[in-house]
Amino acid sequence: MTEEQEARIAEYVLGTLPPEERAVFERALAADPTLRAAVAAWERRLEGLAAQVPPAQPGPHVWAALERAVGPEAPPATAEPSVISRLRRALAVWRASALATGALAAGLAAFIVLTRADIPLRPDSYVAVVNRGGDLPALIVRVDTRAGVVQVRPVRAEVPADRSLELWFVAAGAPPRSLGLIDATDRQRLSIPEALRGSALAGGTLAVSVEPAGGSPTGAPTGPVVYSGTLIDDPS
Repeated sequence: MTEEQEARIAEYVLGTLPPEERAVFERALAADPTLRAAVAAWERRLEGLAAQVPPAQPGPHVWAALERAVGPEAPPATAEPSVISRLRRALAVWRASALATGALAAGLAAFIVLTRADIPLRPDSYVAVVNRGGDLPALIVRVDTRAGVVQVRPVRAEVPADRSLELWFVAAGAPPRSLGLIDATDRQRLSIPEALRGSALAGGTLAVSVEPAGGSPTGAPTGPVVYSGTLIDDPS
């Protein structure tokens, strides 16, 4: 399957296809079992990240504005049926989009890491969207405990002047373990500490702290934690 086809499937699962394109896609879906299997795979792939994002309920003013735009009463008989149909579909899409904004950001992050990753997917691999309290992702991190590799893709990470960003793994009840310094401008691979290789990391936290240039001098975070995210099993 081509990258363009994978992107279209991801857009369908995320609910971002325009109504007309979605209708065409669904007709193809009804006739193609291979396509249905691909959609199911993408749903499994994204559900873990989406589950981490609390639903966002739009305010009453949003619904009022949409109802005014579409109109609560039946349209005149002279109205174009196709126009009315498009408006109704658009209203449904806007409502779904308003409730899924956070999940969309997480899903897009998953799309980036799972379709562009350089390491082959394995059962003992994990993925995390690392951000600051609901912001767009600062980093996408994938951990392969069997290969002993941490793959980091910067998205919107920012490094203060004359400082370094350091990535830490934090398990419940355990001290943070450094995974290395973060380059905020390019992808990189880091090595997992020997003590973590082969371990189950799901549910652990990845945290990024601001440290003196060159990293923490103590082996523990010394500066503020600016980004964090939870590791989940890579469902691919």
